[in-house]
Amino acid sequence: MYAVPEGLAVQEFAFRRGQQDRGNTRDRVPANPFHPAFNVAWVSSYHRGKRSTADAIELAADPPSPSRANYDWPPLVNVYTQTPEHPRGSYDEKYARSACETALDGMESLIKAVCQRGKQWDKAICDVPQPIAVALQNYPDLMDRYDYLKTAAKEAIGGGLPFLSAARRPAE
Repeated sequence: MYAVPEGLAVQEFAFRRGQQDRGNTRDRVPANPFHPAFNVAWVSSYHRGKRSTADAIELAADPPSPSRANYDWPPLVNVYTQTPEHPRGSYDEKYARSACETALDGMESLIKAVCQRGKQWDKAICDVPQPIAVALQNYPDLMDRYDYLKTAAKEAIGGGLPFLSAARRPAE
């Protein structure tokens, strides 16, 4: 799995496989597709999944988009779309959008903190990580919000109070 330690990937996949096999009466544990060093973790996680009474983890309802590659930055990749055959996962627009919205909310919080002029406010970096900025290009409404927040950040760092002027804020 992309950016997930192999030991955790083994446990997750074995647990899911056990959940899938709950209705099956066979006692044989399927072969571990990972390195043999993880055989014990595979067997124990498979049995936990098979004994589990929780609902099985469902993959995203939207089929993977063959016309759109997934992101390279792990926080934008939905781990539940990853499989041994597709370790980088499938493009999940809703998941990536949610990550972008969370980053923009964080940026807005930083700007508000700068406006409070607390300790070392002048050293704050009010922006989102570069991979988020790239991903925002796929969401025009979020890009408008990002542009507004970049302007607000410059104003706040310059000593202004950008959130007092709600007329410039994009419609949500």
